[in-house]
Amino acid sequence: MKVLVTGGVGFIGSHLVDSLVSKRHEVFVIDKHINDLSYKNPDAKYITADLSNHEIAADHIKDFDVIFHLAGNFSVVKSTEDPRFDFENNFLLTFNVLDAMRRNDMKKIVFTSTAAVYGRQKLFPIKEDIPFNEMLPLSNYAASKLASEIYIHAFSNLYGVEGLVLRLSNVVGPRSNHGVVPDLIRKIKSNPKKIEVFGNGEQRKSYIHIFDCINGILIASEKFKGFDILNIGYDDWISVKEIVELVCNGMDMKPEIVYTGGEGGWAGDVPAFILDISKVKSLGWQPRMKIKEAIMDTVKWHKNLES
Repeated sequence: MKVLVTGGVGFIGSHLVDSLVSKRHEVFVIDKHINDLSYKNPDAKYITADLSNHEIAADHIKDFDVIFHLAGNFSVVKSTEDPRFDFENNFLLTFNVLDAMRRNDMKKIVFTSTAAVYGRQKLFPIKEDIPFNEMLPLSNYAASKLASEIYIHAFSNLYGVEGLVLRLSNVVGPRSNHGVVPDLIRKIKSNPKKIEVFGNGEQRKSYIHIFDCINGILIASEKFKGFDILNIGYDDWISVKEIVELVCNGMDMKPEIVYTGGEGGWAGDVPAFILDISKVKSLGWQPRMKIKEAIMDTVKWHKNLES
């Protein structure tokens, strides 16, 4: 197949490109940060372009069998500090991709969304069938992702676009550069004697290793038709305090740990979530690495960068 990956130089995107190439697909990557990339697959073709410009999107998004759309802002904090940046680089960018597909008669898109779209829920694990009006995102980032999901559904209904929405839990592993685990590692490297941790440490999050995540994306993308939504994550969760302990032990450090307090770690943070992944499991997918193993593998990779 001739495949396009937007955002293919990012953490998840670069691993997806590697896997698609290994399956002998003809892989193209569009990203506006290609000159800065560290993980470039020699068998993929790279195009530097800013898809937040609708004409540029229309010029480049054509004649592909499927689009894996991963491009966008990934930072909840950045989305709070600069909501227009988040709007333009998440929702507007996704709309431009969809409109380019409509204009160029392309029919298949796989979109990486986030578990954050569910907002604050009371019942766990969280299933995919929660109505849109019961999903109240806590951040601009999550709101832009949910708006993108809704537009994919609308384009599916109006223009026959086949759209797969994948709501991912926190993803960790080699090449990860944002999120709680990499942030803790950077803080420990900066000051081995004392680190500040946002929140009260009681936040409960679910994590999945990048290799399991990519495997889930590929299996789901091969089997979906029409419009569908799937959770991809791990069917367990872990507290931030446990994560801090794992990272400190993995880094062979014993810093003083200071919690800033509060139920959430930052504005827009979802204090607790765990996804119901029975739907994607029914397709034959199963995560192989447990949360603690995934976190420790991430710490090991970051440590090896220095050696």
